[in-house]
Amino acid sequence: HSFVLNKSYNKNIATNEYDQLDESVLNDFDNDNWTNSIRASINYKVEKLTINVGNSVDFEQLSRTYNNLASTLNRNRTSFTPNLSTVYQFTKNKSIRINYYGRSIHPGLDQIEPLKQNAPQLVQYVDNFELKSGFSNSLNWSYNSYKPLKSQSFYIFSNIGNTVNAINSRVDMNL
Repeated sequence: HSFVLNKSYNKNIATNEYDQLDESVLNDFDNDNWTNSIRASINYKVEKLTINVGNSVDFEQLSRTYNNLASTLNRNRTSFTPNLSTVYQFTKNKSIRINYYGRSIHPGLDQIEPLKQNAPQLVQYVDNFELKSGFSNSLNWSYNSYKPLKSQSFYIFSNIGNTVNAINSRVDMNL
């Protein structure tokens, strides 16, 4: 549980003091985040081959309660983090490795509904209630060969990755 209270005051013309609360940019809310996780992995090894497969599933409940507005922003989301790792050991000093890693990516509540600002902003973040989750993954492989008697090694690595439904904030430019 966490809370935010950002107040802004306007100038009182009668007293020349900054003592009039500006409700239009008041950020007064409580955050509650709950996460339940399930994790599983299997490791398989036979002679020169090792395979590890795993996944993590997270069930998250996020809630932002606006104390001054009597409203709540709720989000429930599920995250997946699959991974696969394989190693084939040709000899004691030669191996090839292939890895896959994926993960769900989610917008934060500040990307869905940004904090209100009282100063003129060059870039103003806009509410984006339709922002959806995405998924990022990568696949890489490597080959390693080492000759200890000659002090020689050869290593090559390659990686490819992509993101589906990348998360972008909506902004207004005030020039």
